[in-house]
Amino acid sequence: MDLEDVGARGNRSWLYSIVVLFLVSLSLAFGNFVYTNHVDNSSNQQWCSLVSTLDDAYKQNPPQTATGQKVALEIYNLRVNFGCP
Repeated sequence: MDLEDVGARGNRSWLYSIVVLFLVSLSLAFGNFVYTNHVDNSSNQQWCSLVSTLDDAYKQNPPQTATGQKVALEIYNLRVNFGCP
């Protein structure tokens, strides 16, 4: 084994280290994305029963004031955005 072989192997080790570091970082970023998405969806679904109940109540007895109508519209928008039944 001569000095050139050691130098080439050292350069390859450095490149492999960078590639492995990049792949680990990419895996962690993807895992973080999946976990955050799951937590966000779970949080939204926990509000569904309340939002659905309020929206159903506003549909049965529509509010008469402008403020009440705004609240009813926002409750409806929440129901749609959360994907509640």
